[in-house]
This record gives sequence, C-alpha cells and structure tokens, in this order.
Amino acid sequence: MIEIPGVEQPILLAPLGGGPSTPALAAAVANAGGLGAIAAAYLAPTEIVDIVSREAWPAVAPIRCRFRYKIC
Repeated sequence: MIEIPGVEQPILLAPLGGGPSTPALAAAVANAGGLGAIAAAYLAPTEIVDIVSREAWPAVAPIRCRFRYKIC
C-alpha cells in the first residue's frame, strides 16, 4: 500500500462529475481521514479556484482534483 501524507484511511472518493461527488463531500471525506476528490474535467480554471476556495476549504487534509487534458 502507498502512503499519502495526510491520508489516514484507505478510502478514496471517486470524482464523479455532475453528480454525487461535490466539493463539500470531498472535504468531508478528507476530514474523515480518506482522500477526497473533486471532478474538474469540464471546469474552467477560474471555476476550479472558486469552487475549491468556496466549497472545499473546510478540508484539513489533501483533496485531489481530476482534470481532463485535450491533446491536439
């Protein structure tokens, strides 16, 4: 098993865009010792900053963001 600093439990929130995984849920999972995740695949950079600073800020542990890269 890989150790991730700040993650105490082997729990990972799947970043499901447009549905059940919200920034608030990611913060709750992180605060419970798991690794919270935010689906940011279809968000603009300014939207990501706004969502993380407004909704995920209660997290005291790491949260990851899932991005989508367009390769031309």
